[in-house]
Amino acid sequence: MNKIISVVTCSVFLLLFFGCSKSDDSESDKITENKALLIGGWYVVNEYAYDSDNHVVSERSMKASEDCPYDELTFVPNGTANYLAYLVLEKPEVEKVECEENLVPNAYTWGLPDGRRLKVSNGESTDDYVFMVLNQQNMRLSRGLTPSEVIQGGYDKSVVRIEIEYNRILSNN
Repeated sequence: MNKIISVVTCSVFLLLFFGCSKSDDSESDKITENKALLIGGWYVVNEYAYDSDNHVVSERSMKASEDCPYDELTFVPNGTANYLAYLVLEKPEVEKVECEENLVPNAYTWGLPDGRRLKVSNGESTDDYVFMVLNQQNMRLSRGLTPSEVIQGGYDKSVVRIEIEYNRILSNN
């Protein structure tokens, strides 16, 4: 009887030990995989605002103007991100909208605390996003909003979270 208890106890210990180790390995693999997918350039395309029932309350293009290109966010392997914003130039004498490039190198720092989340900091605040989609062509990040962010962002008061949609910048090489 003691042998059976010893064998069962040993088996449970080994299962727990190697089961946890495998989980840690798969989490590490997911971080490595997501980092490889994240690195490079992304167009910032759309923002979707959701209520607590997970209904889309509003959707908006992230372009400064239909005449401007999409802003670009480039994740660099060293944990920084460059931001290329297109700003609308106000020139009443010109009928066509003009867009001006504004490149901000090292605009953000970023990290992957686990295989599901992306932390992004601008030096003053840090946002914690969840990957809803991440593949070679598309990325969609989600994060909750505080009540003050809802007010400051001009969202409907029912909004509790946003998702931002990105498309991969494909090179012509």
